[in-house]
Amino acid sequence: MVFGNDNTDQPVTIGDYTSDNDTRFTYLGSVFTDDNDCSQDLWTRIGKATEVTKSMENIWKSKNVTKYTKNVF
Repeated sequence: MVFGNDNTDQPVTIGDYTSDNDTRFTYLGSVFTDDNDCSQDLWTRIGKATEVTKSMENIWKSKNVTKYTKNVF
């Protein structure tokens, strides 16, 4: 992958493996694009946070879990 305005169509070769150029890839949870646009990364992170928050909804609403335990989360 090449970042910025450079348009390089040359594949990367390491040993016998040849990789095509991608326009988008994820590395350690962050989304990288060839035009350095961070909006895809932001929307991905917002989506993951929303998913986790919704999965905890049963705990927040539970009367069996103390307020102390809820504050620990």
